Amino acid sequence: MPNLYIEMTCSGVVAGVDEAGRGPWAGPIVAA
Repeated sequence: MPNLYIEMTCSGVVAGVDEAGRGPWAGPIVAA
């Protein structure tokens, strides 16, 4: 089950990147 355990134990910035679309060449890139 997903939780924030790893994120809460990190002292730095936590960032993630995910492609939104059918593939990395077919859709825009979304970063949060």
